[in-house]
Amino acid sequence: MNNDKYSRFSDLKEYETEESFNINCKIESRSNVYAIMAPHGGKLETGTTEITLAISHKDLSFYAFNANKPYNNTILHITSVNFDEP
Repeated sequence: MNNDKYSRFSDLKEYETEESFNINCKIESRSNVYAIMAPHGGKLETGTTEITLAISHKDLSFYAFNANKPYNNTILHITSVNFDEP
């Protein structure tokens, strides 16, 4: 059962403020096949952004959605298969 408040990214973006989250993305031209992703980063699942950065280092592309609300970051959760941020 899915308890997410938002079923897709466009809904989250429409109702949340820009201060609630940020997206870090680096496209590494040397490796356009792989990307290390953290769709539940920041204060949502603590440590996933840092792990993504450590794995990608300087060689792989990375993407991180970081929840930044002062509290109740779980409302920013979107199930991974539904995470459709462009």
